[in-house]
Amino acid sequence: MRLIFIVAHYSACGFCLVGLSQTDNDMNWITKFGYSELENSSIYVHALYFAFITCTTVGYGDISPQTTTERLYGIIMALISVGVFAYGVNTIGGIISNIE
Repeated sequence: MRLIFIVAHYSACGFCLVGLSQTDNDMNWITKFGYSELENSSIYVHALYFAFITCTTVGYGDISPQTTTERLYGIIMALISVGVFAYGVNTIGGIISNIE
């Protein structure tokens, strides 16, 4: 479980970095959803929410990548986080299997 939190934290930091590094002409996820007036800590919380939703394979879609760079980052993030999530589920299954 701790690994999921670590991956979500770094994914959120990266998603913030990608969004904040876009030029003003781009409609990135921060400006699209009206978060540009918020403090960086609030933007991080929104990115962390997106990361956890993506990591747990739920993907509500209420926060989504808007630019090509953000979409590429989202693809990489999804591939890594799905692997971590599968590892966690497998570990829990192994523990239950050992109990029996």
